[in-house]
Amino acid sequence: MRIRCLAALLVALCTPASWGVDDDKARLFNTFFLEGERVTWYLVMRQDRTFELIAPDGRKMTGAFVASAKELYLAGRHFEFKFKNSDVTFEPTPKDSPANAGLAGEMPPRVAEAKARFISLQNWQKAGKDPAPPRSSVPPIAPVLAKPTVLNPNPLQSAVDGRVDGVTGTFKYSDGTHEHALGLTPGAAANEGTFEYNPSSGKCATGTYYYFDGVLTLDSGFHSRHFNVAAAATSLQFTRRDTDVLKPGDTLGALPPTERAPLTYQRTGAAPIKQGVRPTDVSERLPVVDPVRDTRVLVGPQKDLPVLQPALGAAPKSLAGLVGEYTYKPNPLVTESFTLQADGTFSYSDSNGAKATGTARYEDAKLKLKADDVEREFGAACTGAALTLTRTANDQPKITNDLATMSPSVLKCAQYEKK
Repeated sequence: MRIRCLAALLVALCTPASWGVDDDKARLFNTFFLEGERVTWYLVMRQDRTFELIAPDGRKMTGAFVASAKELYLAGRHFEFKFKNSDVTFEPTPKDSPANAGLAGEMPPRVAEAKARFISLQNWQKAGKDPAPPRSSVPPIAPVLAKPTVLNPNPLQSAVDGRVDGVTGTFKYSDGTHEHALGLTPGAAANEGTFEYNPSSGKCATGTYYYFDGVLTLDSGFHSRHFNVAAAATSLQFTRRDTDVLKPGDTLGALPPTERAPLTYQRTGAAPIKQGVRPTDVSERLPVVDPVRDTRVLVGPQKDLPVLQPALGAAPKSLAGLVGEYTYKPNPLVTESFTLQADGTFSYSDSNGAKATGTARYEDAKLKLKADDVEREFGAACTGAALTLTRTANDQPKITNDLATMSPSVLKCAQYEKK
C-alpha cells in the first residue's frame, strides 16, 4: 500500500500541473495519436514549447509551437483545441495555412470546419494499442538540392559536423531606403539556433533556424522562410527557394530577398565560430548588452512584436525604484505579468499558465530573481513607466520551473510596461 501511494506521489510530482502550469495547457504537454485502430499521425508537444511530428510513412518534423488559452500555432497550422478526458480535438481556424506548413500541412484536420481527435498517450495505452511511433519501411531518398552560386570557393566548413560555420553572426543589407539586420545565434545542436530580424521600419521578428547542406529555414512560429545560402568570410548570399512563400503584412515575410534573384548580406557581427567547435555556455552564445549604455531596447504596440527604439532609461538607485506591476507581450498570443513588491518578493505569470514566485535583490544595477533553484539576472533600466530588462552574462536559467521562461530569453532585452 505504501509503495502504491509513493508511486502515485511521484507521478503527481512529475506531471505538468505540479510545474505551476495552467491545467488546460498542461494537458498539451503530452504525446498524442490520431484517432484510429493503429498509429498513423504521432505528435509530441513538450513543456519547453517544442514539438515532434511523425507522419504515417515515418517522415519527421520538429519545431516550436505557441499556445494561448484556446488556440495553437504549430509550423504554420492554427487550430482551436478542446480537451475531453485528456484527449484533444483540433479544429482549423481562418488563420490556418496548411499549404505553407510543409509536413504539418498534411496532418489532419486539413479542411476548414473539419475536426480531428488525437488520443493521449495514457488513453492509447489503456486501449492496449502499441505507442511506438511510425517508422519508414523504405530507406529515405536523399533530395537533390540546387546548389547556390558560391561567393567564396572555399567557404568556412566545419570538419566535425559539415556545417558552414560562417552562417552564424550578424549580417546587414541595405536596399538604399531601408536597412535590414539579421542575427543568427548558434544553438546546442549542430545545425540549429535562434534568429532575430530587425528591419529599420521598426517591427522585429524572432524564432528558430535550421541549416543543412546550403539550405536555411527561418521559423517565427507564425511563418517560415526557406533560402539557399552561400557563405563567404564577410557575407552571406541568399536565394529564395521554390518553397519560400511570402505572407503580406508579416514581418518575417519582408526579409529580403523578396524576389527570386540572389541577394548579399554583409557581415557586421561576431566572427564565425571556430571550425569544429560548438559553444556550450549560454554566455558564449548570447551577446550581452549593457542596459545603461546600450541604445536599443524593446518597446512598441502591444498587438505587435517588439520594436527597437533608442533607450532613454537609467538604472534605478534601489529596489524601491522598481516596485510595481508590469506586463509584456513576447508575441501576439502571450502576455507576461511581473509584480515586484517592496518587501523583496516577486510573482511572475503568463497567459500560457506559467507561474513562479520568489525573492528579488537589486545590486550594481542588476535585478536578481530566485525561485527555488532557478535564478535569473538582468540589467535593469527605467524609462518613464516602463522597465527594461537585459540578460547579463550570469543569466543561465535552468528549465526546472517557470521562472526560466520569463523574458528576455531569445531576445536579449524586454521592456515591461507598468500598469
